[in-house]
Amino acid sequence: VGQLARDLDPAIRLHCLGGIEGNDLRLPFRLAAILRREGVEVVHSHNWSLFLEVAVGGWWAHGPALVHTVHGPYLSHTPSWRGVLKRGLRHRLERGVASRFRRIVTVSDAIARYVVGEVGLPVGKVVTVHNGIPDGPVAASRSHRTASEAGGGVTFITTGRLAAIKNHGLLLRAFARVALAAPGARLVVVG
Repeated sequence: VGQLARDLDPAIRLHCLGGIEGNDLRLPFRLAAILRREGVEVVHSHNWSLFLEVAVGGWWAHGPALVHTVHGPYLSHTPSWRGVLKRGLRHRLERGVASRFRRIVTVSDAIARYVVGEVGLPVGKVVTVHNGIPDGPVAASRSHRTASEAGGGVTFITTGRLAAIKNHGLLLRAFARVALAAPGARLVVVG
């Protein structure tokens, strides 16, 4: 399963379900077996790709509380009749299994509006937990000087998939404006 798995604390048990691209009809069976065998009480899943499989696996496992976090909207479906049909069917299934989840967490108010308005998930299930970005300036520690106080510029870093949905173009355009106002500023992109 790779180096990250080898570096885990031995107390952490890792189960690789061997899923395939897209929906994997075998995954709910595998997940339910692990949940029952391990006596799992809470399952926290992420992103749309596993929403349906986790709902079905949790149902078959008889009991774990399910929480799902949505980090972004769907990837765009083609505007063809097949794409429209696929999206409509998937939304219908998602609305049907939403009752299995204790909460559906979104990382922004815009995503909350999307899952309620576009997907049709019940507003009473949806709660927003904003990404951990401080509101306003962050006070520097007394024992550490900031880079700008030390004569250097501020360094910004972004980490994430280098995919269109992450909108790195907007970041680059915004940072160009920052760089004009603060020539010592740096941007590090990790993807």
